Amino acid sequence: MPGACPYINHLFILLFFVFHFDIHLFLVHLFLCSFLSLTPMKYYIIAGEASGDLHGSNLIKELKNLDEEATIRCWGGDLMQQAGGELVKHYKELAFMGFIEVVKNLPAILSNLKFCKGDIQSFFTRCGGAD
Repeated sequence: MPGACPYINHLFILLFFVFHFDIHLFLVHLFLCSFLSLTPMKYYIIAGEASGDLHGSNLIKELKNLDEEATIRCWGGDLMQQAGGELVKHYKELAFMGFIEVVKNLPAILSNLKFCKGDIQSFFTRCGGAD
């Protein structure tokens, strides 16, 4: 994608490893990327419920240990925010259980997906600039 931030690749790597819970290999990769990078790294983490919030908070803590200058923006919960992530949306605002509940809230769900996509693009196009 012309003009795209080079960190967008790290978003896809992050999502792959978070969903596969292979955190140790991922952290080695992050350490090497952070060590070789001249600019602070940016990460966007999405968790949709309490256990994801817990795993995401542990990931944020490790990212901050490896790179104190890292910027982390997230959709998650209180734990991710307390660990140092900039909370965009709380998972409690996004949780819908059951077929009827999902259908009833479909416009909100689609609106949130559109917002998330735009927020990720905006976050990663601000490479090296002021946030």
